[in-house]
Amino acid sequence: MHRLQPILLNHLIIVKIISLIACSIILLSACNSNKNKENTQETFPVTEAIKIDTFSYTEYVTEIHALQNVEIRARVKGYLEKFLIDEGVYVKEGQLLFSINNKEYVEELAKAKAIYKSTIAQVNAAELEVKNVLQLAEKKIV
Repeated sequence: MHRLQPILLNHLIIVKIISLIACSIILLSACNSNKNKENTQETFPVTEAIKIDTFSYTEYVTEIHALQNVEIRARVKGYLEKFLIDEGVYVKEGQLLFSINNKEYVEELAKAKAIYKSTIAQVNAAELEVKNVLQLAEKKIV
């Protein structure tokens, strides 16, 4: 152990000397570069500010919660076509709030009317058939 101590001390001294030399080189080079910078001055164009009235707008994203939330549902299924009121306004009982696309319901109504007319025609045909059979039965043909 005692033999290593002088070698370690020599290494520490050498490291200190090298770091001292490096620091002095850095300081000297920094001083030289400042002299060159002082001699050159940069020029920039200068303008005057224009005085006009301006408006500043800021938009914020937010979410509004009501004191009382009411859930509204339609009695029938469908896609909403028009909103007849704005959000947050007071409404009265029975007031229309929106309209539902009625294309599907118009088609279903036309289909139901066609089925109804077809059924009426079948009933009329059956009544006529019964009337004819009764006439034939009275004449004892059937």
